[in-house]
Amino acid sequence: MSGTFIIPILIEDCTVPPLLMHRAFADFRTNYNDGRDKIISFLGKDKLALDVVGDKTLYPWPDYTLTDKQFVYLYSERFDKFFKMSCDFNWSVDYSIDYIVSTLNLPWKQRTSRVWNALVI
Repeated sequence: MSGTFIIPILIEDCTVPPLLMHRAFADFRTNYNDGRDKIISFLGKDKLALDVVGDKTLYPWPDYTLTDKQFVYLYSERFDKFFKMSCDFNWSVDYSIDYIVSTLNLPWKQRTSRVWNALVI
């Protein structure tokens, strides 16, 4: 939860460790420029999101069972936290809200408006 992100890179064919299988990665095996562009894309999206919320720390999402190939940025006004949340774009809004509440163990049962703002880049 320190705001540190790891971007795995693949430089040769290998068996990817189970801990990294579901992670997005930069592929340098066939084309250096494609791998470099993938890293720039990762960092560029984070920078755009941080530009929107200002001087905040971007925290990784605490559920490491999900792939990080699809994600949204979430900012909680109530808790003043900014997250990069792994998700599935096929989730319904109700499922997404329930998932956020349960994953973060939020201390309320009632949904309130203006608690979360989502930013998709």
